[in-house]
Amino acid sequence: MKTRQTTLRLPEDLADKAELIARTQGKSLNQFVVDSLMVEIDRVKQDKEFM
Repeated sequence: MKTRQTTLRLPEDLADKAELIARTQGKSLNQFVVDSLMVEIDRVKQDKEFM
C-alpha cells in the first residue's frame, strides 16, 4: 500500500487518549490512527444514505 505523509492537528486530550490506547494495544500512534480511520470509513460506507 502506498502511503502519504500528512499532518494532523488534534485536541491535546484526544491525542493523549489515542497515544494511551495505541500503547496498550502495542501499536504505534500512526498504526492506531490508520486502523481507526479504516474502521470508520468502512462503517460510513455501510450507511445507505452515504452514497
